[in-house]
Parts: sequence; C-alpha cells; structure tokens
Amino acid sequence: MSGPVMSEELPLNILRTPELLLLATLRLFAQSAWRETPMDWSDGLRAAGQPPASIDALTRLFEIIAVAPRRRLAIACMHQTVLTPDEYRFLSMIAALQHKAADEARETLQIWVAPAAARLALPCARLLAEGLARQGYRLPRRWRHLPEPIEASAGSLERPVAFYLH
Repeated sequence: MSGPVMSEELPLNILRTPELLLLATLRLFAQSAWRETPMDWSDGLRAAGQPPASIDALTRLFEIIAVAPRRRLAIACMHQTVLTPDEYRFLSMIAALQHKAADEARETLQIWVAPAAARLALPCARLLAEGLARQGYRLPRRWRHLPEPIEASAGSLERPVAFYLH
C-alpha cells in the first residue's frame, strides 16, 4: 500500500508565522505521540502568548482525532520541507474558522473522524482559531484557493512520512 504523497506545490517556504506555528505544533504533537516519554508540544503556543484555553482546546481536538479517526492522518517529521495533505487540511480548517466558514471546517473534520466526533471537535478547533486570531495570528484564506492536495496513487513519486497522528 502506498503512503501519502507530499506535494512540491505546497512547500513550507510559502507559510507565514501563524501557519508555521500551527504546523510545528502539529508535527511536535505527532512526534510526541510515538515517544515513550511524551514531550511538551505546546511550548511554542505558550511562547506566542496563547491563552491556556486555546492550548487546552487544541489538546482536546488532538484527542478527539486520535481516538476516533476514520483513517490515520499523515503528519510529517519536523525536517520535511513540504506539507502533507492532512497538514494542508489542518491549516485550511483553522483558516476557515477564523473567517467564519464553519461548514468548510466541519467538512475537513469529517474527512478525519465520524460526524459525531466532528461535532465534538469543531468547538475545540473554533476556540483555537479564535484564540490565535485574538493574538494577531490570522491565517490567510489563500488555503481555499490552493489545489487539492495530491493523494497517493500507483506510480506517483512519494516521500516517507515519519509520524502519523492516529
């Protein structure tokens, strides 16, 4: 079975500070999930002035996704220089919520988890998105204009993904 494709069309060098903050947090969380001794993945959020409620909301969001996934989410290691499709979706979901597009965010969550879990996860994602926006960390809406991430297919060029949120 093929692994997820990372698209050269979605390089990290196009990301702004709020996007990099969220991506690094997501990748650290995934890396921590595979360790015997978990690490604190929330240091960056605290350093960025995020309130405890936003960090708790992200923790709960990660927990819901991890315990009720439809499939394993592909989250790359910190050294990858391109986004995985699921990392793309995560950033686009937070951007959608910051721009009051809850239906779009719900659709993303339903790719990852069952509808009931998505209903539980959406308020957590919204709380995070609002907390980031209040501190000036607004994600651009450009995410809705990017092409859909390339999924793995036979014969496609692939890169290994070191960690999965599952």
